[in-house]
Amino acid sequence: MANYGSQRKYVFKYAGRNSRLDEIQAAILDVKLKYLDADIAKRQEVAKYYYERIDNPLVELPERLPDENNVYHLFPVLVKNSFPSGRDGVGSLRDALHDYLAEREIGTVIHYPIAPHQQECYAREAWNLPQLSLPITEFLANAELSLPISPCMTPEQIAYVVECVNNFV
Repeated sequence: MANYGSQRKYVFKYAGRNSRLDEIQAAILDVKLKYLDADIAKRQEVAKYYYERIDNPLVELPERLPDENNVYHLFPVLVKNSFPSGRDGVGSLRDALHDYLAEREIGTVIHYPIAPHQQECYAREAWNLPQLSLPITEFLANAELSLPISPCMTPEQIAYVVECVNNFV
């Protein structure tokens, strides 16, 4: 229940809450807060590199906000022409990019691959009966892929991510 009610990553049978911070994590966070501004600046440099160099027409970058409005906790992109896995026996283009990058040892994350209103924990909620159709939310669940972004990335790693994304067909 403390992890949003998730029994496995991004699958929610129960509606829970975010209460995962324990005393040890709080102590570590207290130390890390001293480095927060520097870490944010490094993430912003990675994002700038991505914005300037990713040019694959299948990959839509997020709208660029002024740096003072974005700490780049994540760098989510949308993979165009994506649809749910299994349609006509073919997986989504987003999943193909995810697998392509994984084969090249680039870790990506698919955040919330099941649209919230389609989660089991909300299936019988009054606001969701009959089952809602939310095409934009469902598209985002099928098209979003988060590229690696970290203050620990080296210039070589950042360039490699861009090269691989740009070479994906």
